[in-house]
Amino acid sequence: MHPPSNPLPDQTPQSTVTVAGTTITMQQLQQIYAELTGKSESISSYYDDPIRLSLDDVELLHHKIVQTWEQYHVTSSSCSFTVYHQKETKNEFNSFDRFKLQIGGGGDAVESLFIKYDFLVIPPNVFKAQTYSISIRLVSRLAVERRLRRGGFFSVPSFIRKMAHHTGSVEVTYVDYSIARALRTTVDEWFQTIPRSRENKSMK
Repeated sequence: MHPPSNPLPDQTPQSTVTVAGTTITMQQLQQIYAELTGKSESISSYYDDPIRLSLDDVELLHHKIVQTWEQYHVTSSSCSFTVYHQKETKNEFNSFDRFKLQIGGGGDAVESLFIKYDFLVIPPNVFKAQTYSISIRLVSRLAVERRLRRGGFFSVPSFIRKMAHHTGSVEVTYVDYSIARALRTTVDEWFQTIPRSRENKSMK
């Protein structure tokens, strides 16, 4: 069986296919594939624009993601916020409220932010919980520039070097493509609302 990822544009979760003489929906086919292989598919986006990220922007993202998954039958969910600082330190928070309380108090300059959501959802016509995750990474170009000026390219953490000139990324692992696409679109649209900063062409 081939993975039923990235359905064609005219296919919907309610579209049907015939497998071994039995007609099932695309959602059911994706569920069967996931159970047989134990694998999840993933889709991602990368963002290159220089941004000026604020706590209000992160709060807006959090609310948008929660609103998106509220349209589905979610049985459980969790989120984490990992803040990387310039002084080789990091802080991890297991809720947005704790993150907002601590990060709002100031401290060392933030170099990057990693946000992850995990949740179980029961799609229509499936009746069994599926696992989804959303991983979002945001990088401060200003902080990276300061690192480069002080210590050169290899002074920058490896995960930031791997992103090259990207200022953000999102990856969604999924069973049902339509749900994953809705979640990625939510992040894509949110990223377009973040204020842009001046591009430093020499550093790029």
